[in-house]
Amino acid sequence: MDTGRRADLAALLLILLFFLLNLCFLTRFPFVHSDESWLAGLSRNMMEQRSLGVTEPFFDLKARYPHAVKSLFHLLQMPFLRLLGHHIFSVRLLSLLGGCLTLWVFYKAARRFYPGHPLPALGAMALLACDVQFVTASHFARQEILITLAMVLCLYLLLRSPQRLSRRETLLLALVTGLSVGLHPNSFLVAALCGAVLALRWLLFHTASGRDMIWYVAVTGAIAAVFVGLSFYFDPQFLTHYFQSGQMEYGIDPSVAGRMGELGYFLQKLFHRVSGTYYLPDIRLQFVLFPMLLGMALLYALVQRKEEPEASQRLLSVLAAVCGVLGSMMLIGRYNQTGIVFFMPLCWLLCPFVAGLFGRILGRVLCLLLAAATVCVSISCVRPWLDVRYEDYLARIAQSVPADARVIANLNADFYFENGCLRDYRNLSKIRQSGLSVEEYVEQNKIQYILLSSELDYIYRRRPQWNILYGPLDYWEELKAFLDEHCEEADHFYDDTYAVRISELVHTGQDFSVTVYRVKS
Repeated sequence: MDTGRRADLAALLLILLFFLLNLCFLTRFPFVHSDESWLAGLSRNMMEQRSLGVTEPFFDLKARYPHAVKSLFHLLQMPFLRLLGHHIFSVRLLSLLGGCLTLWVFYKAARRFYPGHPLPALGAMALLACDVQFVTASHFARQEILITLAMVLCLYLLLRSPQRLSRRETLLLALVTGLSVGLHPNSFLVAALCGAVLALRWLLFHTASGRDMIWYVAVTGAIAAVFVGLSFYFDPQFLTHYFQSGQMEYGIDPSVAGRMGELGYFLQKLFHRVSGTYYLPDIRLQFVLFPMLLGMALLYALVQRKEEPEASQRLLSVLAAVCGVLGSMMLIGRYNQTGIVFFMPLCWLLCPFVAGLFGRILGRVLCLLLAAATVCVSISCVRPWLDVRYEDYLARIAQSVPADARVIANLNADFYFENGCLRDYRNLSKIRQSGLSVEEYVEQNKIQYILLSSELDYIYRRRPQWNILYGPLDYWEELKAFLDEHCEEADHFYDDTYAVRISELVHTGQDFSVTVYRVKS
């Protein structure tokens, strides 16, 4: 067996180890976020309604409009939900498999980045596998890990040859980018990555052409048009509703200058692990390391451009990819904490190269030290969550509430209830706009139980700081009066993880609780 095949086997064994280790704490780290039950709940509703053109059943007053931009992701979730049931494990398994596939494609891309010997490629893959942000994305039942897979696959195609890209490679790039539109709107970042690298190869190295760019844009646009066309079929006012949602839901600044100006604040929050409701792992090591890697790689590529043109092209291609992703984030102004994982493969790919500039032995020592530090950080992030079981939270609810009962509750409990039974808190902020009272809303939806988290009282007392979570709580006093007059307490339990969604308060030992109220008949 030659060196290349031995390296491939070693990579597969490492990926298998990654899969088995992560399987052990797949549903414990990170804590289950309501986005996961949101996406899985929509997938379940699509299956039961046999249509991609439906909206979330847990939102009735909160405006929702169907579109096809995430339809491929829901189609991928469906077989896991069908085979394994509507559980957090089912949808997180898809993400873990996506993470494993990302590692394999990343390894193959790294082999092309390091054509001389497979060891640096193995090292880069191992560093990525140990990265806590990558581990988090490989567990989280959202689309980020699949978008990362699309990016790495495009990078693999772009690194295939230092010579001119073939028509087949260009079409494959377009196919991957176009299909990623069916995963998430962040597919724009995949297109930006490819566009930046193709532009670099065309303008600087002359290994791509304007015709390649035209083919790429045309085929990508044609595939994207299918998803956009389906969206218009589902909702004739798709674009109007989509951009309105972006401004209302995520507070995206309509001005380009305003969106770009938010980057510094976004990075500052990431460094200090300041978030709304998402778990943010400790990535301060990457914050220090990655700019150094990018700067040294850029310096080497510019200095050695004539002496080592192929190596310079590979380095500048990765740097262009980073710039493309970052630039597109700034352009659209959608700074999501979970999206930081998109930079991890690109930056870790450079690590063995930059370390090797200090000599073979010292370079390997540096990589080993970095791997050890990365593992230690990851363990320190994961360990506090190993005693947290999402299943215990659902089991506690099950003690007093049947799965087929109609309830108002936090969306993070939707994995317990049958389809269409849960109404999320966020609907309540819209009852006055709908001309309803709390009592009328409860009667209209035939609500039998209200699961009230003490987090709502915490938010109300600090309003309007946390209004972004559930909307304005102008119904709070009316709701409490309704509970006193028309409900009886059926259960009460403490849960410092799932009774609160504000990340800085989650799993801190504070006495957040859920009170279960039974609506009197």
